[in-house]
Amino acid sequence: MEEKRRQAQNFMRRGGLVTIFLMVTWALAVVKLIPLTGIVSEQGIAVFAVSYESFLILSLLSNYFIPGFVSKRISLRLSRGQYKNARTVFYVSLLASLALSVVLAIFFFFIADTYASGFLQIPYAAFAMKCICAAFPVYGACSVFKGYFEGMGTMMPTCVAGLFEQLVAVPVSLIFAYRMHAYGQKVSDFLLEPNYIASYSSAAICLSILIGMTAELLFLLLVYILYQRTFRKNVMSDMSKSQDSFSDLALQFFQSVFPSVFGAIFLFADTCINQKLYFSFALKKGTIDTALINYGVFYGKYRPLILMAVILITAACHFLTPVISKLYAREAYHQLNLEFQSGIRNILIFGGAASLVFTILSTPLAGLLYKQNTQQAARLFLIGSFAILCYALAIYTTAFVKGLELPLISAGAWL
Repeated sequence: MEEKRRQAQNFMRRGGLVTIFLMVTWALAVVKLIPLTGIVSEQGIAVFAVSYESFLILSLLSNYFIPGFVSKRISLRLSRGQYKNARTVFYVSLLASLALSVVLAIFFFFIADTYASGFLQIPYAAFAMKCICAAFPVYGACSVFKGYFEGMGTMMPTCVAGLFEQLVAVPVSLIFAYRMHAYGQKVSDFLLEPNYIASYSSAAICLSILIGMTAELLFLLLVYILYQRTFRKNVMSDMSKSQDSFSDLALQFFQSVFPSVFGAIFLFADTCINQKLYFSFALKKGTIDTALINYGVFYGKYRPLILMAVILITAACHFLTPVISKLYAREAYHQLNLEFQSGIRNILIFGGAASLVFTILSTPLAGLLYKQNTQQAARLFLIGSFAILCYALAIYTTAFVKGLELPLISAGAWL
Protein backbone atom coordinates (compact mmCIF):
# COMPACT_ATOMS: atom_id res chain seq x y z
CA MET A 1 0.00 0.00 0.00
CA GLU A 2 2.82 2.37 0.91
CA GLU A 3 4.59 1.54 -2.37
CA LYS A 4 1.48 2.36 -4.41
CA ARG A 5 1.08 5.65 -2.58
CA ARG A 6 4.71 6.52 -3.26
CA GLN A 7 4.32 5.70 -6.96
CA ALA A 8 1.21 7.85 -7.18
CA GLN A 9 3.02 10.75 -5.53
CA ASN A 10 5.95 10.38 -7.92
CA PHE A 11 3.57 10.31 -10.88
CA MET A 12 1.81 13.47 -9.71
CA ARG A 13 5.15 15.17 -9.08
CA ARG A 14 6.40 14.31 -12.58
CA GLY A 15 3.04 15.22 -14.05
CA GLY A 16 3.02 18.57 -12.31
CA LEU A 17 6.57 19.30 -13.45
CA VAL A 18 5.78 18.42 -17.06
CA THR A 19 2.64 20.56 -16.93
CA ILE A 20 4.66 23.53 -15.67
CA PHE A 21 7.16 23.11 -18.51
CA LEU A 22 4.35 22.94 -21.06
CA MET A 23 2.60 26.00 -19.65
CA VAL A 24 5.78 28.10 -19.65
CA THR A 25 6.70 26.96 -23.17
CA TRP A 26 3.30 27.69 -24.65
CA ALA A 27 3.05 30.96 -22.75
CA LEU A 28 6.35 32.15 -24.26
CA ALA A 29 5.21 31.15 -27.75
CA VAL A 30 1.96 33.08 -27.38
CA VAL A 31 3.09 36.13 -25.42
CA LYS A 32 5.98 36.93 -27.79
CA LEU A 33 3.39 38.06 -30.36
CA ILE A 34 2.56 41.05 -28.12
CA PRO A 35 5.97 42.82 -28.40
CA LEU A 36 6.38 41.60 -31.98
CA THR A 37 3.19 43.43 -32.94
CA GLY A 38 4.70 46.64 -31.64
CA ILE A 39 7.84 46.11 -33.76
CA VAL A 40 6.49 44.89 -37.09
CA SER A 41 2.95 46.37 -36.88
CA GLU A 42 -0.33 44.58 -37.52
CA GLN A 43 0.44 44.35 -41.23
CA GLY A 44 3.70 42.47 -40.64
CA ILE A 45 2.00 40.10 -38.18
CA ALA A 46 -0.76 39.46 -40.74
CA VAL A 47 1.73 38.47 -43.46
CA PHE A 48 3.46 36.19 -40.97
CA ALA A 49 0.11 34.69 -39.96
CA VAL A 50 -0.83 33.88 -43.54
CA SER A 51 2.48 32.05 -43.97
CA TYR A 52 2.60 30.33 -40.60
CA GLU A 53 -0.98 29.05 -40.60
CA SER A 54 -0.39 27.08 -43.80
CA PHE A 55 2.93 25.73 -42.50
CA LEU A 56 1.38 24.73 -39.17
CA ILE A 57 -1.45 22.78 -40.79
CA LEU A 58 0.83 20.91 -43.19
CA SER A 59 3.28 20.19 -40.37
CA LEU A 60 0.50 18.33 -38.54
CA LEU A 61 1.34 15.47 -40.88
CA SER A 62 4.76 15.19 -39.24
CA ASN A 63 3.76 16.13 -35.72
CA TYR A 64 0.31 14.73 -34.97
CA PHE A 65 0.86 10.99 -35.29
CA ILE A 66 4.66 10.47 -35.36
CA PRO A 67 5.42 10.77 -31.60
CA GLY A 68 2.66 8.29 -30.80
CA PHE A 69 3.72 5.93 -33.59
CA VAL A 70 7.34 5.89 -32.41
CA SER A 71 6.69 5.80 -28.65
CA LYS A 72 4.22 2.90 -28.78
CA ARG A 73 6.46 0.69 -30.87
CA ILE A 74 9.63 1.45 -28.96
CA SER A 75 8.01 0.95 -25.54
CA LEU A 76 6.53 -2.37 -26.71
CA ARG A 77 9.89 -3.66 -27.90
CA LEU A 78 11.70 -2.46 -24.80
CA SER A 79 9.17 -4.29 -22.62
CA ARG A 80 10.14 -7.48 -24.48
CA GLY A 81 13.85 -6.77 -24.25
CA GLN A 82 14.14 -6.24 -28.03
CA TYR A 83 16.60 -3.35 -28.00
CA LYS A 84 17.79 -3.95 -31.56
CA ASN A 85 14.24 -3.74 -32.86
CA ALA A 86 13.65 -0.57 -30.83
CA ARG A 87 16.68 0.98 -32.52
CA THR A 88 15.37 -0.13 -35.91
CA VAL A 89 12.02 1.54 -35.22
CA PHE A 90 13.82 4.79 -34.45
CA TYR A 91 15.99 4.71 -37.59
CA VAL A 92 13.11 3.83 -39.93
CA SER A 93 10.83 6.48 -38.39
CA LEU A 94 13.53 9.14 -38.68
CA LEU A 95 14.24 8.38 -42.35
CA ALA A 96 10.54 8.16 -43.25
CA SER A 97 9.75 11.37 -41.39
CA LEU A 98 12.56 13.24 -43.14
CA ALA A 99 11.37 11.96 -46.52
CA LEU A 100 7.80 13.08 -45.82
CA SER A 101 8.95 16.45 -44.48
CA VAL A 102 11.20 17.15 -47.47
CA VAL A 103 8.30 16.44 -49.84
CA LEU A 104 6.10 18.86 -47.89
CA ALA A 105 8.86 21.50 -47.87
CA ILE A 106 9.35 21.25 -51.66
CA PHE A 107 5.58 21.37 -52.22
CA PHE A 108 5.15 24.43 -50.00
CA PHE A 109 8.17 26.20 -51.55
CA PHE A 110 6.91 25.86 -55.13
CA ILE A 111 3.30 26.85 -54.41
CA ALA A 112 4.33 29.88 -52.31
CA ASP A 113 4.41 32.39 -55.19
CA THR A 114 1.21 31.13 -56.78
CA TYR A 115 -0.63 30.93 -53.47
CA ALA A 116 0.49 34.37 -52.25
CA SER A 117 0.11 36.36 -55.46
CA GLY A 118 -2.47 34.46 -57.48
CA PHE A 119 -4.75 33.16 -54.72
CA LEU A 120 -4.47 35.70 -51.88
CA GLN A 121 -3.31 38.67 -53.97
CA ILE A 122 -0.53 39.35 -51.43
CA PRO A 123 2.61 38.65 -53.51
CA TYR A 124 5.05 39.90 -50.86
CA ALA A 125 3.88 37.14 -48.47
CA ALA A 126 5.70 34.55 -50.62
CA PHE A 127 9.07 35.55 -49.15
CA ALA A 128 7.99 34.56 -45.63
CA MET A 129 6.44 31.32 -46.92
CA LYS A 130 9.70 30.30 -48.57
CA CYS A 131 11.73 31.17 -45.47
CA ILE A 132 9.77 28.78 -43.29
CA CYS A 133 9.95 25.82 -45.70
CA ALA A 134 13.24 24.60 -44.22
CA ALA A 135 11.48 24.09 -40.87
CA PHE A 136 9.53 21.07 -42.18
CA PRO A 137 12.41 18.53 -41.97
CA VAL A 138 13.55 19.96 -38.63
CA TYR A 139 10.03 19.69 -37.24
CA GLY A 140 9.69 16.11 -38.48
CA ALA A 141 13.00 15.04 -36.93
CA CYS A 142 12.05 16.63 -33.60
CA SER A 143 8.79 14.66 -33.62
CA VAL A 144 10.69 11.37 -33.99
CA PHE A 145 13.07 12.21 -31.13
CA LYS A 146 10.11 13.16 -28.92
CA GLY A 147 8.46 9.83 -29.65
CA TYR A 148 11.73 8.04 -28.90
CA PHE A 149 12.06 9.57 -25.43
CA GLU A 150 8.38 8.98 -24.66
CA GLY A 151 8.90 5.34 -25.63
CA MET A 152 11.88 5.24 -23.27
CA GLY A 153 9.50 6.31 -20.49
CA THR A 154 10.43 9.96 -20.00
CA MET A 155 8.86 13.25 -21.07
CA MET A 156 11.52 15.49 -19.57
CA PRO A 157 13.81 15.76 -22.66
CA THR A 158 10.77 16.71 -24.74
CA CYS A 159 9.61 19.34 -22.25
CA VAL A 160 13.05 20.85 -21.69
CA ALA A 161 13.72 20.90 -25.46
CA GLY A 162 10.43 22.73 -26.10
CA LEU A 163 11.27 25.30 -23.44
CA PHE A 164 14.80 25.66 -24.85
CA GLU A 165 13.32 26.27 -28.31
CA GLN A 166 11.22 29.16 -27.06
CA LEU A 167 14.06 30.62 -24.98
CA VAL A 168 16.07 30.78 -28.20
CA ALA A 169 13.23 31.77 -30.55
CA VAL A 170 11.80 34.63 -28.46
CA PRO A 171 14.91 36.87 -28.29
CA VAL A 172 15.95 35.90 -31.82
CA SER A 173 12.51 36.82 -33.16
CA LEU A 174 12.61 40.23 -31.46
CA ILE A 175 16.16 40.98 -32.68
CA PHE A 176 15.51 39.71 -36.21
CA ALA A 177 12.20 41.53 -36.44
CA TYR A 178 13.77 44.81 -35.36
CA ARG A 179 16.70 44.54 -37.77
CA MET A 180 14.70 43.20 -40.72
CA HIS A 181 11.96 45.79 -40.18
CA ALA A 182 14.59 48.53 -40.45
CA TYR A 183 16.08 46.88 -43.54
CA GLY A 184 12.64 46.54 -45.12
CA GLN A 185 12.08 50.23 -44.44
CA LYS A 186 15.23 51.11 -46.39
CA VAL A 187 14.25 48.84 -49.30
CA SER A 188 10.75 50.31 -49.35
CA ASP A 189 12.10 53.87 -49.39
CA PHE A 190 14.52 53.03 -52.20
CA LEU A 191 11.96 51.21 -54.37
CA LEU A 192 9.03 53.41 -53.33
CA GLU A 193 7.06 50.29 -52.36
CA PRO A 194 5.88 50.21 -48.70
CA ASN A 195 4.96 46.52 -48.70
CA TYR A 196 8.59 45.41 -48.35
CA ILE A 197 8.45 46.39 -44.68
CA ALA A 198 5.82 43.75 -43.92
CA SER A 199 7.54 41.23 -46.20
CA TYR A 200 10.94 41.42 -44.49
CA SER A 201 9.43 41.66 -41.00
CA SER A 202 7.31 38.55 -41.43
CA ALA A 203 10.25 36.66 -42.95
CA ALA A 204 12.31 37.54 -39.86
CA ILE A 205 9.72 35.91 -37.57
CA CYS A 206 9.66 32.80 -39.79
CA LEU A 207 13.46 32.56 -39.66
CA SER A 208 13.40 32.86 -35.86
CA ILE A 209 11.01 29.89 -35.73
CA LEU A 210 13.43 27.87 -37.87
CA ILE A 211 16.34 28.81 -35.58
CA GLY A 212 14.34 27.89 -32.48
CA MET A 213 13.40 24.50 -33.94
CA THR A 214 17.01 23.86 -34.93
CA ALA A 215 18.12 24.62 -31.36
CA GLU A 216 15.46 22.18 -30.08
CA LEU A 217 16.67 19.46 -32.49
CA LEU A 218 20.30 19.93 -31.43
CA PHE A 219 19.30 19.64 -27.77
CA LEU A 220 17.32 16.44 -28.43
CA LEU A 221 20.24 15.04 -30.43
CA LEU A 222 22.62 15.75 -27.55
CA VAL A 223 20.36 13.99 -25.05
CA TYR A 224 19.96 11.09 -27.49
CA ILE A 225 23.76 10.70 -27.70
CA LEU A 226 23.99 10.65 -23.91
CA TYR A 227 21.28 7.96 -23.77
CA GLN A 228 23.21 5.80 -26.22
CA ARG A 229 25.96 5.04 -23.72
CA THR A 230 23.59 2.83 -21.75
CA PHE A 231 21.44 1.80 -24.71
CA ARG A 232 24.38 0.31 -26.63
CA LYS A 233 25.13 -2.06 -23.75
CA ASN A 234 21.54 -3.28 -23.85
CA VAL A 235 21.74 -3.73 -27.62
CA MET A 236 24.91 -5.81 -27.28
CA SER A 237 23.21 -8.05 -24.71
CA ASP A 238 20.04 -8.42 -26.81
CA MET A 239 19.83 -12.10 -27.81
CA SER A 240 16.24 -12.03 -29.15
CA LYS A 241 15.76 -13.77 -32.49
CA SER A 242 12.86 -11.61 -33.66
CA GLN A 243 14.00 -8.85 -36.03
CA ASP A 244 11.81 -6.15 -37.50
CA SER A 245 11.98 -5.54 -41.22
CA PHE A 246 12.82 -2.04 -42.47
CA SER A 247 10.24 -2.32 -45.24
CA ASP A 248 7.48 -3.52 -42.89
CA LEU A 249 8.11 -0.68 -40.46
CA ALA A 250 8.20 1.87 -43.28
CA LEU A 251 4.90 0.51 -44.58
CA GLN A 252 3.38 0.78 -41.09
CA PHE A 253 4.68 4.34 -40.81
CA PHE A 254 3.06 5.55 -44.02
CA GLN A 255 -0.13 3.61 -43.27
CA SER A 256 -0.34 5.56 -40.01
CA VAL A 257 -0.16 8.79 -42.01
CA PHE A 258 -3.51 8.29 -43.71
CA PRO A 259 -5.78 9.22 -40.77
CA SER A 260 -3.84 12.48 -40.51
CA VAL A 261 -3.60 13.10 -44.25
CA PHE A 262 -7.30 13.53 -44.88
CA GLY A 263 -7.79 15.73 -41.84
CA ALA A 264 -4.79 17.89 -42.74
CA ILE A 265 -5.92 18.22 -46.36
CA PHE A 266 -9.39 19.35 -45.36
CA LEU A 267 -8.01 21.68 -42.71
CA PHE A 268 -5.51 23.14 -45.18
CA ALA A 269 -8.28 23.65 -47.75
CA ASP A 270 -10.52 25.21 -45.10
CA THR A 271 -7.77 27.65 -44.08
CA CYS A 272 -7.04 28.57 -47.70
CA ILE A 273 -10.72 29.17 -48.42
CA ASN A 274 -11.18 31.22 -45.26
CA GLN A 275 -8.18 33.40 -46.11
CA LYS A 276 -9.38 33.80 -49.68
CA LEU A 277 -12.92 34.72 -48.63
CA TYR A 278 -11.66 37.14 -45.99
CA PHE A 279 -9.32 39.05 -48.30
CA SER A 280 -11.83 39.00 -51.18
CA PHE A 281 -14.52 40.43 -48.91
CA ALA A 282 -12.13 42.92 -47.31
CA LEU A 283 -10.93 44.19 -50.69
CA LYS A 284 -14.51 45.05 -51.62
CA LYS A 285 -14.74 47.18 -48.49
CA GLY A 286 -11.33 48.84 -48.69
CA THR A 287 -7.66 48.28 -49.53
CA ILE A 288 -5.38 45.31 -49.00
CA ASP A 289 -3.49 47.32 -46.37
CA THR A 290 -6.66 47.75 -44.30
CA ALA A 291 -7.47 44.06 -44.70
CA LEU A 292 -4.00 43.08 -43.47
CA ILE A 293 -4.18 45.44 -40.50
CA ASN A 294 -7.49 43.90 -39.39
CA TYR A 295 -6.08 40.40 -39.88
CA GLY A 296 -3.04 41.41 -37.85
CA VAL A 297 -5.21 42.70 -35.02
CA PHE A 298 -6.92 39.33 -34.92
CA TYR A 299 -3.73 37.29 -34.99
CA GLY A 300 -1.43 39.53 -32.96
CA LYS A 301 -3.81 40.83 -30.30
CA TYR A 302 -6.82 38.54 -30.02
CA ARG A 303 -5.11 35.15 -30.34
CA PRO A 304 -2.29 35.63 -27.79
CA LEU A 305 -4.63 36.37 -24.89
CA ILE A 306 -7.31 33.86 -25.85
CA LEU A 307 -4.69 31.14 -26.29
CA MET A 308 -3.31 31.89 -22.83
CA ALA A 309 -6.57 30.55 -21.40
CA VAL A 310 -6.48 27.62 -23.82
CA ILE A 311 -2.93 26.82 -22.65
CA LEU A 312 -4.10 26.36 -19.07
CA ILE A 313 -6.92 24.06 -20.18
CA THR A 314 -4.61 22.03 -22.45
CA ALA A 315 -2.09 21.59 -19.64
CA ALA A 316 -4.85 20.42 -17.32
CA CYS A 317 -5.98 17.81 -19.89
CA HIS A 318 -2.46 16.69 -20.79
CA PHE A 319 -2.43 13.65 -18.52
CA LEU A 320 -5.99 12.59 -19.24
CA THR A 321 -5.05 10.44 -22.26
CA PRO A 322 -2.77 7.92 -20.44
CA VAL A 323 -5.29 7.62 -17.59
CA ILE A 324 -8.10 6.83 -20.03
CA SER A 325 -5.86 4.37 -21.91
CA LYS A 326 -5.19 2.39 -18.72
CA LEU A 327 -8.85 2.30 -17.74
CA TYR A 328 -9.83 1.24 -21.24
CA ALA A 329 -7.20 -1.52 -21.27
CA ARG A 330 -8.60 -2.85 -17.97
CA GLU A 331 -12.16 -2.61 -19.40
CA ALA A 332 -13.16 -0.41 -16.44
CA TYR A 333 -16.09 1.09 -18.34
CA HIS A 334 -17.97 2.29 -15.27
CA GLN A 335 -14.90 4.17 -14.07
CA LEU A 336 -14.45 5.59 -17.58
CA ASN A 337 -17.99 6.93 -17.48
CA LEU A 338 -17.40 8.53 -14.08
CA GLU A 339 -14.11 10.03 -15.29
CA PHE A 340 -15.82 11.56 -18.31
CA GLN A 341 -18.69 13.04 -16.31
CA SER A 342 -16.37 14.46 -13.67
CA GLY A 343 -14.08 15.96 -16.30
CA ILE A 344 -16.92 17.57 -18.24
CA ARG A 345 -18.25 19.12 -15.03
CA ASN A 346 -14.84 20.55 -14.13
CA ILE A 347 -14.24 21.82 -17.66
CA LEU A 348 -17.59 23.61 -17.68
CA ILE A 349 -16.77 25.24 -14.34
CA PHE A 350 -13.23 26.38 -15.19
CA GLY A 351 -13.96 27.15 -18.84
CA GLY A 352 -17.04 29.12 -17.86
CA ALA A 353 -15.05 31.06 -15.26
CA ALA A 354 -12.35 31.92 -17.81
CA SER A 355 -15.01 33.04 -20.30
CA LEU A 356 -16.61 35.26 -17.66
CA VAL A 357 -13.26 36.85 -16.77
CA PHE A 358 -12.53 37.70 -20.40
CA THR A 359 -16.02 39.09 -20.87
CA ILE A 360 -15.65 41.45 -17.92
CA LEU A 361 -12.03 42.46 -18.56
CA SER A 362 -12.08 42.70 -22.37
CA THR A 363 -11.96 46.49 -22.59
CA PRO A 364 -9.46 47.06 -19.71
CA LEU A 365 -7.15 44.36 -21.11
CA ALA A 366 -7.16 45.87 -24.59
CA GLY A 367 -6.41 49.33 -23.22
CA LEU A 368 -3.69 48.07 -20.88
CA LEU A 369 -1.75 45.96 -23.38
CA TYR A 370 -2.21 47.82 -26.65
CA LYS A 371 -2.02 51.42 -27.80
CA GLN A 372 -3.62 51.01 -31.22
CA ASN A 373 -6.88 49.41 -32.36
CA THR A 374 -7.94 48.82 -28.75
CA GLN A 375 -11.65 49.05 -29.53
CA GLN A 376 -11.44 46.40 -32.21
CA ALA A 377 -9.32 44.14 -29.96
CA ALA A 378 -11.87 44.53 -27.12
CA ARG A 379 -14.69 43.44 -29.42
CA LEU A 380 -12.72 40.38 -30.43
CA PHE A 381 -12.12 39.53 -26.76
CA LEU A 382 -15.88 39.56 -26.16
CA ILE A 383 -16.38 37.09 -29.00
CA GLY A 384 -13.41 35.02 -27.82
CA SER A 385 -14.76 34.75 -24.29
CA PHE A 386 -17.38 32.30 -25.57
CA ALA A 387 -14.78 30.56 -27.76
CA ILE A 388 -12.75 29.70 -24.64
CA LEU A 389 -15.52 27.44 -23.37
CA CYS A 390 -15.80 25.77 -26.79
CA TYR A 391 -12.01 25.26 -26.84
CA ALA A 392 -12.15 23.72 -23.38
CA LEU A 393 -14.81 21.16 -24.33
CA ALA A 394 -13.02 20.32 -27.62
CA ILE A 395 -9.64 19.83 -25.89
CA TYR A 396 -11.12 17.62 -23.19
CA THR A 397 -13.11 15.39 -25.54
CA THR A 398 -10.12 15.07 -27.93
CA ALA A 399 -7.87 13.94 -25.07
CA PHE A 400 -10.55 11.45 -24.00
CA VAL A 401 -10.93 10.03 -27.53
CA LYS A 402 -7.16 9.67 -27.86
CA GLY A 403 -7.14 7.65 -24.67
CA LEU A 404 -9.69 5.28 -26.22
CA GLU A 405 -7.25 4.78 -29.14
CA LEU A 406 -9.65 5.89 -31.86
CA PRO A 407 -7.29 7.62 -34.33
CA LEU A 408 -9.83 7.96 -37.13
CA ILE A 409 -12.28 9.81 -34.88
CA SER A 410 -9.51 11.92 -33.42
CA ALA A 411 -8.18 12.87 -36.85
CA GLY A 412 -11.73 13.37 -38.15
CA ALA A 413 -12.33 15.96 -35.44
CA TRP A 414 -10.21 18.35 -37.53
CA LEU A 415 -12.97 18.34 -40.12
